[in-house]
Amino acid sequence: VLGVDLGVNEIAVTSTARFFSGRKLRHTLREFEKVRAGLQQTGTRSAHRTLQAASGRQLRHLRERMHEVSNGIVAEAVAHDCDTIVFERLSGIRERTDGAWGHEWAFAVLYDQVEYKAEVAGITVRQVDPAHTSTRCCECGSTADENRPARAVFQCRECGSEANADYNAAKNVGLRCVRRDQQSSRRTGDSRLALKSGTVTPSGEFVPHPEGSEAEF
Repeated sequence: VLGVDLGVNEIAVTSTARFFSGRKLRHTLREFEKVRAGLQQTGTRSAHRTLQAASGRQLRHLRERMHEVSNGIVAEAVAHDCDTIVFERLSGIRERTDGAWGHEWAFAVLYDQVEYKAEVAGITVRQVDPAHTSTRCCECGSTADENRPARAVFQCRECGSEANADYNAAKNVGLRCVRRDQQSSRRTGDSRLALKSGTVTPSGEFVPHPEGSEAEF
């Protein structure tokens, strides 16, 4: 299982520590909002036509970026021999990430693109409840708002573990899927979460990749 967390600082982060930067996306959205505000204030027909053209350019740019990210996520799943890619549930994503409408739309496009590209590769795409994935320590399981002293930082008050907040959340998203599979009567319970350096079993046992394995690189 490959876990994927969605954010604003990063468009997406995988449980295998693959980061897809959202810096250019945020810049594009900010610039477009400035242009749109000015054109809407003008209110002329010419301004309306210009706004439509600007909207079209922005949507094309967003789709192109989501195309790149979706390719990367599916490639990461293939490289680590994953049969499942799991996202946090998209409903309420705007409120959870404090993103603008453009982020919400972009995440929906990203999920759709990953879904159809993964199907071609024989990989299932799923969603899980994101509750507490951003404040839960993936190492010891301690959950507290104080574990997130800053948007990009995770520091567990219980065990002292420190990590990028989105990376910690990506592992929690993946672990939630793995553990749910273990409890399901339809599955054998042998699902594992893919990490860059190995895999994690439903019970939390870490199994390192064989030395020199392709996944390490």
